[in-house]
Amino acid sequence: MFNIDIIYFTLIFLTFIINNNLVSTLNNNDHQWKHLTYNETVQYVHQLQTNYSSLIHTQSIGHSVLDRDLWIIQLSTDKWNNGKLKSPPVYPNDYLSDSIEYYVHHRTLLKPTVRLIGTIHGDEPLGKQLLLYLAKYLAQTYNDNDNQRIRHLLDTVNIELLPLMNPDGFNVAIEGDCNGVRSKVNWNGRENANHVDLESNFNPNYSPNNQNNSIKSIEPESLSVMTWSVSNPSLVLSGTIHTGSMVISYPFDGRSAITADNRLFKKLSTNYVLGHTNSSRFIHGCIPNDDFADGTTMGNSWISTKNSMADFMYTNANCLELNLYLSCCKYGTSSTLELEWESNREPLIQLLESAHWGIKGTVIDSTTKSSINGAIITVNNSSHSVITSERGEYWRLLLPGIYQLSASAFGYQSSNITIMVDNTNRTSAKIVNFELNRLKQEHEIETTADFPEFQTKPQFIHHNYTSLVNELHSLANRFPTISRLYSIGKSVEKRDLYVLEISDNPGMHELGEPEFKYVANMHGNEVVGREMVLLLAKLLLENYGHDTNITDLVNRTRIHLLPTMNPDGWERSQPGDCDSLVGRTNAHNVDLNRNFPDQFQTYEENAKQEPETLHIMEWLRSYPFVLSANLHGGSLVANYPYDGNNRTDGHDGYMATPDDQLFRHLAKTYSNLHPFMHLGQCNHKCSNDLNLMNEHFDDGIINGAKWYALYGGMQDWNYLHTNCYEITIEMGCQKYPLANELAQYWRDNRRPLLLFIDQVHRGVKGVVRDRETNMSIVDASIKIEGVEHSIHSVAPYGDYWRLLLPGKYRMVVSKSGYRAETIDVVVDNGQTSAKWIDIGLQRGLIGDVGVRHDSNAILASMSLIIILLIMFCVVAISCPGLAQYAYYVIGVIRRSNWFNCLSQCFRPLFAVCCALCLFKPFRRRANSNGIGSTLSSSSSSNGRSIRRMINVDYVNGSKGLDNSFSYTKLNAHDTIALDTTDDDDDDEELAFDVNHLIRK
Repeated sequence: MFNIDIIYFTLIFLTFIINNNLVSTLNNNDHQWKHLTYNETVQYVHQLQTNYSSLIHTQSIGHSVLDRDLWIIQLSTDKWNNGKLKSPPVYPNDYLSDSIEYYVHHRTLLKPTVRLIGTIHGDEPLGKQLLLYLAKYLAQTYNDNDNQRIRHLLDTVNIELLPLMNPDGFNVAIEGDCNGVRSKVNWNGRENANHVDLESNFNPNYSPNNQNNSIKSIEPESLSVMTWSVSNPSLVLSGTIHTGSMVISYPFDGRSAITADNRLFKKLSTNYVLGHTNSSRFIHGCIPNDDFADGTTMGNSWISTKNSMADFMYTNANCLELNLYLSCCKYGTSSTLELEWESNREPLIQLLESAHWGIKGTVIDSTTKSSINGAIITVNNSSHSVITSERGEYWRLLLPGIYQLSASAFGYQSSNITIMVDNTNRTSAKIVNFELNRLKQEHEIETTADFPEFQTKPQFIHHNYTSLVNELHSLANRFPTISRLYSIGKSVEKRDLYVLEISDNPGMHELGEPEFKYVANMHGNEVVGREMVLLLAKLLLENYGHDTNITDLVNRTRIHLLPTMNPDGWERSQPGDCDSLVGRTNAHNVDLNRNFPDQFQTYEENAKQEPETLHIMEWLRSYPFVLSANLHGGSLVANYPYDGNNRTDGHDGYMATPDDQLFRHLAKTYSNLHPFMHLGQCNHKCSNDLNLMNEHFDDGIINGAKWYALYGGMQDWNYLHTNCYEITIEMGCQKYPLANELAQYWRDNRRPLLLFIDQVHRGVKGVVRDRETNMSIVDASIKIEGVEHSIHSVAPYGDYWRLLLPGKYRMVVSKSGYRAETIDVVVDNGQTSAKWIDIGLQRGLIGDVGVRHDSNAILASMSLIIILLIMFCVVAISCPGLAQYAYYVIGVIRRSNWFNCLSQCFRPLFAVCCALCLFKPFRRRANSNGIGSTLSSSSSSNGRSIRRMINVDYVNGSKGLDNSFSYTKLNAHDTIALDTTDDDDDDEELAFDVNHLIRK
């Protein structure tokens, strides 16, 4: 019997021999021409860093389903902090904490990055070996003084390699399996351990700061690569190595469209083919159906793949990516590796050098010389723009030629220049820098003297509930043509929650006019907002018709002001209160800003909604609000969603919405207009809590969850459940200042309060209509591609508003029963009103919800089928011999090859024909059936003619008719006549009051 110690020491000895062989291979110039296992690959990667520590940095960017690390090799002459990662973090981007710090702050300015990925399909490991050989070759050759080409390459380009993206799949793949048929039962390694094809797992709506809804269907391997990709702003070019064919493929993979950079993609692909030592293998392909004219193809022309990595990189990460199919055999034997390396070494290096094509540069403020983050660089008005990094850098790959460049950024004047690109410099793209001049804020008033003043002397006092209600009634009575006072409900102690509406047509929603709201005094002891809203109402009403800017704002905006959401709490609050909780809650002792339904948590505070909360929720559902601010006190900062996060440890942490940049802009708008808020800390300190009083906020703004996570907040509920974008304004560090300080609070806040309203006019707006009937479509979804958030068209006109920053967007409009429409949208910098874009939707294909069907056709078809079945049964019973012979003949036919072929071809066609017979849609067209009427009213108090479309549901007995009409201007109590024509051609006249057409 063997001694267990002998076996133990034998294993140690064998391990030592294997390790030494692997290390000696790395130390020699000869490559190890064999497929390395996962563990051998990891050891190889670590040994590379040990042997070439001045050039190579390695780290894990995440892990696979089965907890195998995804190791990347980073080659750069920049200096790295080679600290080891500690225990696995909770979130995937925590793996990249070192890299993100480097990408953002320590990377050499304007130095581009190229990335190569191998083995996205586990049974295609050629890429793994090629990238390991490439890393070693570049590191070894860099120190060779006779090869200046590689030295220049590494001095001017950062290179990042992920040899093994799918380690779990690779672990079960079999060497020599050239075909690799996909099977979930017999897992061959193509997919990951969850049997998901990673190549089609790249959600275009993913954002590294928004990890709630967008990551639910993303595998950990894909999520790690996506986070790695979007975290590096210098990533300009990428390639993913595949096998199973011989072709270079480029985007789009999942869209039936051509990219704006099709010629550039084609040139990069052709260069790879021509650089290969056996280019003819690409042209002839691997199978007859895969013949490619020049060895290249656009992805959707070959194999359509939705949510591909190449499409994701092009639309989400300023990066052009190729799919490199380099061998007909998926998992070739080790004996082929040397030839594959020699064949692909030169085109791989040429691809890395292509990072220097085109242009690069910085965008800075012409006055301060500080970098401008988020500036948009557009070439020849192309639909594909690039965005500057946090350090103001940009890169744009281009072919040789003459180009028109445009640089634009919010708050700056655009800059346009003409340049020539020749791509003759192999160590740098052409450098084109921009300096942008700041624009004035819309309607910005230069001095205090120019700001509109009250027409009557204001009172800077604290209004109790009675005096507040009296003041609201007084304003509404003084200005009845431009204001309306209404209550949205009562508080716990039966105090009305009054709202003062200010509009040129109060009491009605006007087509295309956005609605705005201010909500104040949500916490009863935070009283500054309560008084600021009253003063703002007085300013707007008294200056309408006197001040041009205010008149224009009121004419094109419906403004709602709620001075107190928590009147009961105010009654218990105390003047002079700095930071206590007295009066904060409502009469049930519930914090109303923790009482809304929440996406992350339901707990004691928001398990049941309070009366005030329910009234607000119903108010928000009843009016199509677009923009809002919730006015608080106790700090000096503009706070934006989300307030809560999805962390399970209860800690604070940044939680971005899909519209994070837009919310940051909205918060900065208020902060920058405030004389002190943008400085980032309290200008008036009253508390002994130094931590509270010494808080600092960069630019005077903060993400709610980063500041302190709360659940059940109102601004999150606004964003998730309505069309409204809301931020929270902390108006000062003292919650209940004395009355003698209110005048100063007004001077500090009047400008931001007024100009923030104007932000409601950013972006696009319009009407969604049925293309055939011209009827408005309510509740159509309007979504910006790449942003996981939708807004919806509203009743009664089907109008919509989508706030957007300047830039180019792709907008998708959809509605159940209709075909989705995709529209390219350009929001210009400095436009003073939202761009009007009407959308017509075509009713959908057979079976879509909302398409009415002809019951007679269905009944006739079903009857025919039943008759045929009865006839067959009668024949079978009466003539059994004939039936038996028929069965025999049918069996012979079914077993024949030609029948199988025909059945495969005609089965889909037969199914479609049956569906057409059974479900032929019967659409009633208003114009062809005589349904519909035209109405006009000439009453117009101010002489302005406005054209609108209105839906009317007219029910005559059991008959429902959709009627539409147009009119110039309708006023309350106007009576109109509508001629209708029903299916029986009986003409009727219907008279009704216009008030029935008008929603709140």
